[in-house]
Amino acid sequence: PDYWRQVMGAASGAIQVGLNATKLKELKVPLPSLPEQQRIAGILAYADRLRQLRRLALDLSDGYLQSVFLEMFGDRKNSRRVQFGDLLQ
Repeated sequence: PDYWRQVMGAASGAIQVGLNATKLKELKVPLPSLPEQQRIAGILAYADRLRQLRRLALDLSDGYLQSVFLEMFGDRKNSRRVQFGDLLQ
């Protein structure tokens, strides 16, 4: 609400309300205390670390899945190819 009150108070234009850079620079934004900023930074750092670990886990699981497939079925690149209909006879 405080943001919109400031925007509407500083806006100009009859049909389409707009702000220019000068008016935008004058907006006041709440600034949390330093301990609160540090707490927020800690939460964001933790979330980023979890995101990185999740990506690593997905990469590792993809590699593991591929190695299990190759171990079970071998490398299919050089396999002999037959027509599907020949398998039904």
